[in-house]
Amino acid sequence: SVPWVRAVAVLPGTGRCYSLCCLPAEVAVEDREKFLLDFVEDNEVLRLGDMSIRLNLQAGIYRLTGGDQEPFIHMLSAADIAYNEIQGTAAVVGVYDESLQQGLRVRKQIEDCMEQALRDQEFQVWCQPKYDIRTHRLTGAEALVRWHSSVMGDLMPGTFIDVFEHNGFILRFDYYMLEKICQLQRQRLNDGQKIVPISVNQSRLHIKEENYLDKMQRIADRYKLPAGCVELELTETAFGDFEQSEQRGHAVHVIKELKKMGYSISMDDFGSGYSSLALLQTLPMDIMKIDRSMLVSAEESPRAKSILRNIVDLGQRLDMEVICEGIETPEQEKFLLELGCRYGQGYLYARPMPMQKFADFIENQGETPV
Repeated sequence: SVPWVRAVAVLPGTGRCYSLCCLPAEVAVEDREKFLLDFVEDNEVLRLGDMSIRLNLQAGIYRLTGGDQEPFIHMLSAADIAYNEIQGTAAVVGVYDESLQQGLRVRKQIEDCMEQALRDQEFQVWCQPKYDIRTHRLTGAEALVRWHSSVMGDLMPGTFIDVFEHNGFILRFDYYMLEKICQLQRQRLNDGQKIVPISVNQSRLHIKEENYLDKMQRIADRYKLPAGCVELELTETAFGDFEQSEQRGHAVHVIKELKKMGYSISMDDFGSGYSSLALLQTLPMDIMKIDRSMLVSAEESPRAKSILRNIVDLGQRLDMEVICEGIETPEQEKFLLELGCRYGQGYLYARPMPMQKFADFIENQGETPV
């Protein structure tokens, strides 16, 4: 019922071919979106002879604002921005607005600055302590990052980590963070000082990275740290489609080899996805890090509380260290103790701090050295 014109175009520099649907401006927003949803549904199956292939189609909407004088390439680029914004989500239609354009400018600036920032060591390592919540004894820390950019000012990781994941720069960034933590641990050991295990995040891109294990072995050989000094935090998204036996076998191989090198392996954000239990069954993880969302849900729902209690018990029966992140109140701490959870991390105990401050912080905690 909606009048429209269809065309095909290629956006320069993307290598992608687009099917364009041009609708009259007077068509209401809800009608435009319904039209595109129907269009996607009608065209999501590609038939080649007797074979049918289901396509994952998504669409971006841009409403013309410049009248007849608006350049066609600008229209197409704006729709492409809306389209890219929903990639990796379940959304079918994305709608362009100026905030998306602003976000694109920020991402471009981040990408323009990131190489130089790495060379100039603008990425500063911070550490957030982990505790035995029964004794309040320091047991470890997680390495975090702050970007003190000479161009953009101080940036929190939420501003740039997703950009690094998208463009692949996260691989080099992760090695930078890992080296910094290894240097800290090695220096403290050389000076006869106490250390605690420190965890470092590893992007899902490493699992498929060429020569990943060779690079990790070279780092282990360079610093010769005792086993368990460095933990690698991986989320379930790192392992892709775990139902495929080939990927499952590769994941098991990678984890076992990393453990041989002396790294401990932590399953980060446990409970935030759908494959956690399958991974737990197969992968020889050392640490289970329960996502804060599970803690919040368990406070509000008896059913969620029962699930969390059983997850804590399961992790302990598998000889894993079980730690809950995001603890902010004494009530949450008491709640976790009732469930049998022993370790925690969160603002209740300590906020993230610069690496040097954390090094001084260790000396005053009376923790047991690794």
